[in-house]
Amino acid sequence: MTFSEKADAFWQWFVENEPVLAQMADHPALYDPQHVIAFVDQGVSLLSSQLQYTMGGHREFTFAAEGKEFLFYLLPYLVSRKPPVLDSWTFRPLLPGQGSFSFDFSMFGLSFSSGDVQISMGFEPSAGTFRLSFYHPQLCSLEQPNSLSAFYQLLDLTLGESMSYIYIADAQPLSQPEEGMFPLTALKDRLLEAMDALGLPPIQRPDEQSVPYGFHPQENLLPRFDVIQGSTCYTGLVNDYYAGRTENLEGLREYGANACYLSFAPEEYLGTEEADAIRYQLEQQIQQALGPRGSGQEKGIVLGGATGMEHCYIDLLLYHPPALDSCLRPLLLDSSYNFSFADFRLLAPVLPISLPSRLS
Repeated sequence: MTFSEKADAFWQWFVENEPVLAQMADHPALYDPQHVIAFVDQGVSLLSSQLQYTMGGHREFTFAAEGKEFLFYLLPYLVSRKPPVLDSWTFRPLLPGQGSFSFDFSMFGLSFSSGDVQISMGFEPSAGTFRLSFYHPQLCSLEQPNSLSAFYQLLDLTLGESMSYIYIADAQPLSQPEEGMFPLTALKDRLLEAMDALGLPPIQRPDEQSVPYGFHPQENLLPRFDVIQGSTCYTGLVNDYYAGRTENLEGLREYGANACYLSFAPEEYLGTEEADAIRYQLEQQIQQALGPRGSGQEKGIVLGGATGMEHCYIDLLLYHPPALDSCLRPLLLDSSYNFSFADFRLLAPVLPISLPSRLS
């Protein structure tokens, strides 16, 4: 099943069982928690048996990415497909944060209050993100991988998974506190103040944030090594490609989605600015063919693209992979450019768009 089909199966299950689920949410004391979990797992497992969630009072249902990058690009789409009949429920695609409220935290045998962690921050103007340094005597006494793992858990619980993922680019432990540090509980307010002062728009979905990147083109027969500049809302996917990794691609596929890219060569190289203009226009046409972005009705989204010395590239995340044939092939075959497509991984075969993608 494609991710779109899995999403529809989950929502159908939820609507059919909503009277029971509402009773469980409204009157939790009447139900055995293990029975509730087993019952709800039946619906969530239509998406994945590994997907984490919570269901609570006031009919709230929250999914969690738990650090799995690909879920930041799937769960907002899932929630956007919520049927109107469930408007009495609040569904969240990602965990919200505690904000200024301190909480007890335990991990790696340590236990302390989140408000005791000290923070300093700096701004990365090229990406519109922030870098953090942190200090806590117990937390920073851990080996750095464990210290960072615990801190990012704290960030998710404080800022919320979405804000943490979108706006925090880097974090480093300190051996001793620095002057001017402030409690972790003040971080969300400090970030919002800084964003307002810098004119950064509040972004809720990672696929709404576009990050530029650039390379020195290489002499390489493999696709995308001729890239000069590009932009993407899914940096992990681009990084995976050039490192020869497939973690994000495989994660998407486990849920029935797929990431791929289209490539085409202008008849003659027009220069980066002119090639970018052609690519941007094609990206808009492709998104229109896939459906309105963020509507819940789209078959996929344009993640970004890149311009190279020889080719241009347009990157796609398909919630319904057969859309490459059903929605895009007619548009691309009618174009004046010869398009090819490939899965978003190094060494993937690059095939002419005139051949079926075999994803239907």
